[in-house]
Amino acid sequence: MDQVYFREPHRLNVNSLRTSNGDQDTKAVSTEKGTITKGHSTVKLVPNPASTQLTVFVDSHENHTVTEVAVFDLFGKKVLSLNGNFENPATIQLDLSDLPSGVYYCMLIDGNRVVGREKLLISK
Repeated sequence: MDQVYFREPHRLNVNSLRTSNGDQDTKAVSTEKGTITKGHSTVKLVPNPASTQLTVFVDSHENHTVTEVAVFDLFGKKVLSLNGNFENPATIQLDLSDLPSGVYYCMLIDGNRVVGREKLLISK
């Protein structure tokens, strides 16, 4: 999966997306603490906003292994990816030093399914 298409990319509070492989829409709800639950995984990004380093805390509600943590810009372009077999629960470190300030989405991927996501702000 290289691209994510947002239905309304100009509204930051939109929590609906469609993957390029035709998966059904994914719904998510943001909370003030930066944690979301989307039926599959709980994702917490610390710190958020971030500058150069990010810690991703993952707690799965289903029996699956996250195989990729990816960061997408608002145009749906994958700008950072870390592959592996991240067991549940997982703590994953990402180096954001090459990314400019802006709004991004951090996606948790299991094979070809997005199983969790969270909005990420980078401020340098």
